[in-house]
Amino acid sequence: MHMLSQNGQPLDAVRAAFTYLEKHPNDDTMLENMKIYKRIPEVTDDEIISLEPVVHQDHYFAGAKLYEKGYWTEAIEEIELALKEYYKAYAKCQMLCEEQAERNQILGKGGLFGVHVSVIECRSKCPNHLRTVRGFMVPDYLARHYNYLQLSYFKCEYFRF
Repeated sequence: MHMLSQNGQPLDAVRAAFTYLEKHPNDDTMLENMKIYKRIPEVTDDEIISLEPVVHQDHYFAGAKLYEKGYWTEAIEEIELALKEYYKAYAKCQMLCEEQAERNQILGKGGLFGVHVSVIECRSKCPNHLRTVRGFMVPDYLARHYNYLQLSYFKCEYFRF
């Protein structure tokens, strides 16, 4: 039984399903539910949004759309915001790794060395975590930011003459 029949709110149900699928893209039941929701006339693709938006990804995709439309100055603004938010999220991810180690203050077989190794292992996963979009890892996610930024700067200068 899918969520729509439980609460009668198709938009709420599709948003909840979409948000869940961002973290669990291979859940067959939820994928089936999404197919059902997309057939409902009052649910449009524009209304299917995450209930847990990722700010740096939102700015990145907004910047990419603006770039594709030829709005390079606006694309620069969005991509720069995306980069600022990305690095904030990166710092937060690293901090959470340290906090997790502090909460688990149990020194295992490796003692203090083991704690440091676990923090380093956790931190090394941060870039992959941040480049995961809707459950899928985007290759060269951070590099794409700089690519759009560089090309937008170039096009702004090139077309200024």
